[in-house]
Amino acid sequence: MAGGQEPWNRGEGNISEGRKMEIRNVRTFMMAAELKNFTKTGEALGYSQASVTAQIKQLENQLGVRLFDRLKNGVILTQEGRNFIPYAVSLINAVEEAEHFGSGDLEPEGTLVIDTGTSISDNLLPEIIADISNDWPKLRFRVKVMDDAEMYNTELDDGTADFAVSIKASTELVRHQVFGEFSCKTVFICRSDDELASRKKVPLKEIISHPFVTTDRVENYGHDFERILQSKGLFIDPVAEFSSTTAVMNIISQRGGVTFLPEYVVRTGVNNGTFAVIDAEEDIGLNLLIRFYRNSARWVSPAMKAFMDHIKSMADNDVQL
Repeated sequence: MAGGQEPWNRGEGNISEGRKMEIRNVRTFMMAAELKNFTKTGEALGYSQASVTAQIKQLENQLGVRLFDRLKNGVILTQEGRNFIPYAVSLINAVEEAEHFGSGDLEPEGTLVIDTGTSISDNLLPEIIADISNDWPKLRFRVKVMDDAEMYNTELDDGTADFAVSIKASTELVRHQVFGEFSCKTVFICRSDDELASRKKVPLKEIISHPFVTTDRVENYGHDFERILQSKGLFIDPVAEFSSTTAVMNIISQRGGVTFLPEYVVRTGVNNGTFAVIDAEEDIGLNLLIRFYRNSARWVSPAMKAFMDHIKSMADNDVQL
């Protein structure tokens, strides 16, 4: 063979001597595992669909296993593909750590993946990301809304996500490190021209008797809210439920009604006069914690460190979310 190279040995599941695994193929594999579509993977990484297919095929040949099942509208990981993810993460981390060896003064760059729920994605992270981007313009962010908090654990474990942000009265991501924690109030709101807006000490039972619009319990504070109501012998019968807190506020502003949301979600609307906080007769006592998590077993890249330092600075300075 040209250059004296030996032919590839295609033994099952082994990377033979003389066969080099390209890190770009591993990165492409990780992106395809997330997007489940080779065309979208190419668009995200700047490759053609054919190039993505060729890279994945080369990686599969090197590993001796099929990583994806090809479907009509995309791809899904095989069991071998799922098994390979921890190794892919380790390879990428090792390469990134080596690439940054001795470069502590270089500007952080790269893409950070953050898993979170809808209210944080819609109302909290945009401002935080904008502030960080002012300091570190080479950073890029991908925010993924997850329906199941257990998926935060899974994606932090396998390295699909760099960070997770949860909101709850207590936390369930016990096996991962908290690097930022903030308390958050919850409030009842209505439209500013609603008769409830001008009243004082409105009984809780009367508040929830009004047309109630809520999130669909994807984020755990919804469950906590209903649990507290039930402990008082009270129940809500929502006229509408939405996954998006933005949709909840839109229908309240257009059609009226009442909702119960974290204060940071409604702060702008209250300040500009669109909404009013209802003066409830009793505080139901639901104070939430917003926690930022990372997998402590992973190497912290300069990009991750820049994000973590910003969040820690906010916590140290008691920034209100």
